[in-house]
Amino acid sequence: MEVSKEKLIGSISRAKAELDSVLEGLEQTHAFDPSGTRVVAHGLNNLLTVMLGTLELLSIEIGGSSDQLVQERLQMALQTLEKAKLLVREMFNSTTLSNLEYDFKLVNIGSMVLYAMDYYSRVAKQKRIELLRDENEGEIEVWADRIGVAVVLDNLLSNAIKYTSPGGRVQIQVRREHHSCLCSICDNGPGLTEEDLDRLFQPGVRLSATPTAGESSSGYGLAVAKKVVDNMHGEIWCDTEYGNGACFRFRLPIRP
Repeated sequence: MEVSKEKLIGSISRAKAELDSVLEGLEQTHAFDPSGTRVVAHGLNNLLTVMLGTLELLSIEIGGSSDQLVQERLQMALQTLEKAKLLVREMFNSTTLSNLEYDFKLVNIGSMVLYAMDYYSRVAKQKRIELLRDENEGEIEVWADRIGVAVVLDNLLSNAIKYTSPGGRVQIQVRREHHSCLCSICDNGPGLTEEDLDRLFQPGVRLSATPTAGESSSGYGLAVAKKVVDNMHGEIWCDTEYGNGACFRFRLPIRP
């Protein structure tokens, strides 16, 4: 089906209007439990990052990509925005991500990894960091929420780039394990100490490593990633040796 450029631009304009509405609602928030609010706000930031990245890539692709690809990315942007609106509502009613509705379906995690790498390639290039993808088993689908997977990848990949020194590398691997899929994001940064591992995934905790190019760090990204993975019936952990990088891994089921 033919989709005109004008129609796509109109859809993007409507998405931007929705984004403005989300941000206006965020500005009107008042008293919350500080810890819970920061967790939810970080989750909201991830969702908006995914949406903005999708729209940015879409605007580039309007002129040359197939209609199907353009429609898919536009739809993902709109779905992400809906999740963001739900998160803002959640900030008024709760202090956790537990009640956020998840739309479970088969998700091609390989394409999600490519999408995340595409978005963060510019940041990596600025730091001369090489992004490597190692997927030995072809296309693998997991039973998960598509936007939830994007949020987890956004947190882990952005962290890997943030804590890797210029000239380093970040490697992503996806492989099948029995009835689940294991995704690993490994860097050759400073790694984590034993004390770090004891505090891993706790909200608001800043670990010993510091961003290598002055990037900001809230201490809530890993807590959000764990909450989302838990809610998708998966597990997440870190294999690391201090001084020799860190591998954050998460596993999601292939079947319901």
